[in-house]
Amino acid sequence: PCAFAPTEGNCRADARCDWEPLQGGCPNAGGCPQLNCMALTREQVEQGLTCDNCRLAWSSYSYGHLQCSAVESFPPLAGRCVAGRCATLCDEACAAAAGWEVAAGAAGACEAT
Repeated sequence: PCAFAPTEGNCRADARCDWEPLQGGCPNAGGCPQLNCMALTREQVEQGLTCDNCRLAWSSYSYGHLQCSAVESFPPLAGRCVAGRCATLCDEACAAAAGWEVAAGAAGACEAT
């Protein structure tokens, strides 16, 4: 879910995700700052779309859907949403910060409280 968080606020609202500032652009070639550093597909590029024409949008029925427009321009995001440390390795300090508990008998697993 982190890759499709359209804003820093959406990202930070999910305890499994961390907001990572982008300094100097996306770390991956072809990554779009407007798209959480995901690249456009070949089909989108062939349609004449650029990173500036696309963004991740949120609605009540869709979390982080791709929205592109040949006539609109969207500003790049100042960061990207990535899987947080708690999502991959849960220890007591991480769990406490996220409001979770370390699952009993399950090393490295967390559960929401």
